[in-house]
Amino acid sequence: MVPQKHILTDSLNRLYQTGVLLNDTYRISKDYVYSKYFFTQDSQYNFSLQTIIPVNGSISNRLIIKSRKENKKTIALDMNADGIIENMSNTDFIGNDIQYFYKKILNKGLEKDAVTRNYDMLFIKCD
Repeated sequence: MVPQKHILTDSLNRLYQTGVLLNDTYRISKDYVYSKYFFTQDSQYNFSLQTIIPVNGSISNRLIIKSRKENKKTIALDMNADGIIENMSNTDFIGNDIQYFYKKILNKGLEKDAVTRNYDMLFIKCD
């Protein structure tokens, strides 16, 4: 049996290599080598979760919450992809509300096998 730690490390390596390949092929960006989205919604909001793997630095997640009824958008950043929102902008929400939505979206992504957990990190899977 292969240890779970080894499988998760392989998953991160595949994710990184895919990003490098995309960057080399399409010259997507010089700032990051991989970016992947997961979209979902509820009755009030549209949610967009983005995982970003920069050339230099840590994997991060960005959550965008758009109201379906009003022209309002909130952007929240998880700078370490550890499930904790560190920064928010353009928001009428309080921090606990944003954290609640973020946890809800991450759990939905885990249920749909779109998000993976690696050690203490949560990020969108590579296809």
